Amino acid sequence: MATTAIVLNTTYKLPNGEYSVALRVTHERKPKHYSISSLIVDNSLAFKCSTEHWKIANAEDNGLGKFRKSFKQYKQCNAILEAKLKETNAILKKYDEQGFACPYLYFHYPHWG
Repeated sequence: MATTAIVLNTTYKLPNGEYSVALRVTHERKPKHYSISSLIVDNSLAFKCSTEHWKIANAEDNGLGKFRKSFKQYKQCNAILEAKLKETNAILKKYDEQGFACPYLYFHYPHWG
């Protein structure tokens, strides 16, 4: 089964020096990143920050990286991140049970929201 995590995608620095928050789906050791901003309908919240405002997920967090309290609107953003991670895990579990070969396809559909 694929694994998921909410991460700060530090592979690409934005022009303002921040990084985007992403959903990382890893299947057969191949990670794929999806910007959280592209996976939600309401874009009123900014899902990007510097490394100092980001808390990397610990083992007990089950892949849920979070904004630190120093980030404006951290509670709202973290609630959305948690919901998206749960939704993703439920979808991937369903795909695994049905023997679906490639979990990446779902995230390319425009109805994610």
